[in-house]
Amino acid sequence: MTISFFAIGLLTIVSFFGAWAYDEGTINSSILASLFKVFRFPTHALFWDFFNRTAATFYSGLLLNTVFYAFLAERLFSNLKRQKAND
Repeated sequence: MTISFFAIGLLTIVSFFGAWAYDEGTINSSILASLFKVFRFPTHALFWDFFNRTAATFYSGLLLNTVFYAFLAERLFSNLKRQKAND
């Protein structure tokens, strides 16, 4: 789970800065901004009023999302590995 946490965390950080640059108008590509919409789900999409109060709650929501996606990735790879071993 550690590897997936760091990989997804890195992608979240890169997409956050890409979305920030797109909002500021310093880059023209919206690919990173679109990717950030994925990485900010589910906390920021469902509970925006709570996670938009302070910077601490905003970043803690991103951390929760990273943990959530790392757990999902770990479970997915674990199940795929188990199925491959049974075949």
